[in-house]
Amino acid sequence: MSQQILTEALIKAHSGQYDVEVVQRLHLDRLGLSSLGGSSLGNCLNLLDLSLAGNNLTSTAGLSTLLTLRRLNLSYNKIKRIDDGLQDLQSLTHLDLRGNAIAEVFEVQNLMSLVQLQSLYFQSGTTGTGDSANVAPSSSSSSSSSSLAVAVDANPMCSHAQYFQLVTTSLPALTILDGALVGVIEASKLIEDSVKNVKPDEDVLAVPLPLDSWFLQADLQVGDKDEAAAAVLQEFIGGGNKQDDVVAFAGGGGGGRGGGVYAPAIASHDRCVETLRLESTTLLRKSAAVLSKAD
Repeated sequence: MSQQILTEALIKAHSGQYDVEVVQRLHLDRLGLSSLGGSSLGNCLNLLDLSLAGNNLTSTAGLSTLLTLRRLNLSYNKIKRIDDGLQDLQSLTHLDLRGNAIAEVFEVQNLMSLVQLQSLYFQSGTTGTGDSANVAPSSSSSSSSSSLAVAVDANPMCSHAQYFQLVTTSLPALTILDGALVGVIEASKLIEDSVKNVKPDEDVLAVPLPLDSWFLQADLQVGDKDEAAAAVLQEFIGGGNKQDDVVAFAGGGGGGRGGGVYAPAIASHDRCVETLRLESTTLLRKSAAVLSKAD
């Protein structure tokens, strides 16, 4: 789309109003605007909500006359500096600057005059849901990676180590930054700092660990394994209830179902059953000991 300059005729066409003074809500997204013109917005004396997302604006010049403006969306443009165009908008409560090219974090100090500003976006963050979600520049590939989306969305200033601190210090009335509650972020940072300063208790470290056995030799004493293993195996092969079937299947008696062919498999199964019995018995004994101590 060819670049355009914002004109009063364009405002009338997109607002549906002949008299621009009565316009309160104006969305001029993705129109290829490169400039806001001289005084094209100067007659919008009652404008409350303005969206210029997804254009080619490099400056905010031309916005200073919108003294009644409360919500301003300048996301996904080519703005590199926060200049004089925003400093006079003292009624502004919501400002969206995602997807621009603001590199210097100290630029945020040019917003200090916006004493009513409560919600500010320089990037989407994990919880941000701003108005510009549907006007981000479309990608030539439908399979763009999430890392690319983050790089396009965040201003370079967001990577500064003191980004959060500088923004919140400059704008003390701010309650939402990049979609997250400022108070929650501050609390999280306090917790992180506290955890970093935690040191181990030397007295606790000096106490030797108990080296006593967790179980007695008696824990390993179990009953006759043959009967239990045969019972489990009988259920496993799905046969009748006769003990002789198990013996014959395992190769005993000379005339069973396997004639000794499955004896190695039966022996392996026997060992598995015995291991499970040993572990179960030990666990039960330990549980009983713990319960008795708790009583």
